[in-house]
Amino acid sequence: MTKPDFVDRFVTVPDLLSAYDRVITMDRGLFRAAGGRYDNPTPCREWNVGQLLCHFAFINERYAIVAERETVPPFEQRTYPDSSAAFVKWSARARAAFRRPGFLTEVMPTPIGEQPGAVVIQHVLNELIAHSWDLARALGESTDLVPDLAEAATRSWKTAFAEFGEPARTPSIIDTVKPAPANASPADRLAAWLGREV
Repeated sequence: MTKPDFVDRFVTVPDLLSAYDRVITMDRGLFRAAGGRYDNPTPCREWNVGQLLCHFAFINERYAIVAERETVPPFEQRTYPDSSAAFVKWSARARAAFRRPGFLTEVMPTPIGEQPGAVVIQHVLNELIAHSWDLARALGESTDLVPDLAEAATRSWKTAFAEFGEPARTPSIIDTVKPAPANASPADRLAAWLGREV
């Protein structure tokens, strides 16, 4: 069970719905930039670009189903024949579920226990922003991504680790904290804190 003030500390984005739209729009651009470079390596050492694109679709599928509350959400990472089409489909489903009246305060089962919808959206943002940096870096695109949201996501990630414990920091998943250059963008600093070489 989370502490009573967990929601206030974890939800760091003031307008979650508009933030979700901004991040999805950004990620659609990164999907287009990927082209057919599915075999390219990424900072997520266990995933190439194609596998990382599937993760974007999977995060939206999993939490669309959490938000809809009709079936059990998938737990294991999925592979999609067309990750771009899956991303469009599931981000649209998630957006519709997130915009249901009362969703932000509606309490529901989640992978971290009973939480309000605001926590669900914040978690999705945290995942997408972190992995958007991975994808941008893999593709040689700018990593100066949604600076205000990246700063907010960093605070939220730190709250999650403080609440649930630091994961084992290993090179294949979340490595040890790395230094970030003085001129690093907020997304770069988040990536460095999550163990990426910036």
